[in-house]
Amino acid sequence: MNDRIFSKFFVPELGRARAIAHRYANVAGIWLVTLAVFAAQGCNRSHEEVQAQRMVARVKEEFLHAWRNYERYAWGHDALRPLSKTPHDWYGQSLLMTPVDALDTLILMNLDADVAKTKELIVRDLSFDRDIYVKNFEITIRLLGGLLSGYQLTNDQRLLKLAEDLGNRLLPAFNSPTGLPYVYVNLRTGQVRDPVTKQIKTVGRIGAVGADVTVRVPMSPLQSVRVAGRQTWLTATKIVDVVRGLLTREVSVKQLGGPIAITRASVAAAQSGLESLFLLVALLSVNVAVLNLLPIPILDGGQILLNIAEAAKGSPFSARTREYILRFGLVAILLIFALSTFNDVRDFLARLFA
Repeated sequence: MNDRIFSKFFVPELGRARAIAHRYANVAGIWLVTLAVFAAQGCNRSHEEVQAQRMVARVKEEFLHAWRNYERYAWGHDALRPLSKTPHDWYGQSLLMTPVDALDTLILMNLDADVAKTKELIVRDLSFDRDIYVKNFEITIRLLGGLLSGYQLTNDQRLLKLAEDLGNRLLPAFNSPTGLPYVYVNLRTGQVRDPVTKQIKTVGRIGAVGADVTVRVPMSPLQSVRVAGRQTWLTATKIVDVVRGLLTREVSVKQLGGPIAITRASVAAAQSGLESLFLLVALLSVNVAVLNLLPIPILDGGQILLNIAEAAKGSPFSARTREYILRFGLVAILLIFALSTFNDVRDFLARLFA
């Protein structure tokens, strides 16, 4: 009787208890494995963090070793000659290459005292109004890039003002037949030197200049109008300089671009986005406005010249004379158009069969 009761009531309960215990054991096992995995990951992560901190400390130590020696032996100059412990200026006069180049690193390393000292040196002593030829590539990546990154990290408008001044002084380097920059540009006169960047040894430098050096600065409506007006004036003066250069043969007529060049520029601008497209439209508008004032009879500038001539003469020109003058102006415009189109076709064929 007792065996039957035990078999009837206790054996099933014992089986269920074993099943429950087995399930809990599985769950506990899973949790233990998970805990072990996370513990191992935590140990690894802790080890990696320790290694990373050691690397950070080592990098900072090496940087400070170089920086303190620059301060000691070459402060205010472009660079330090480490073996002779003497200063060196790339172009015979200092452009503060090392301080500008190192400013963002000083900021990222939280070296506040060095940041303040270096920034004060830059805003006090750095000037680009110098009659020297500089390498467009090196000045762009070290000075222009350094000033812009310094501005982005500090929001110091003085750094942005220096960057804007330098950028405007480098722009003439791009007034080339291909649009690729000349190797050297004079910071004061804007004159260029050496062939356009084509050589194999300098091809790698082309990609260093582009949209990457663009900085967005919030402005009020009044500031925007003022900056736009100044930029329009600068663009207009550069167009006038190009026209003057064409007349004095300082600028080759091969640099004239026509409808194909404008189309290619429009496609490239559209692919870059609306902002680039609007900028191109603005640039073309300024070009048209300035060129329309040239003293060619069929243009507004020519009409103004005719009116002045008639006022000086005291009487209007005859209809036949005006017709001849306008025909002359039309022929001049057609010749310019034909020349620019010829340049377009020549460049297109050169690209096609290059």
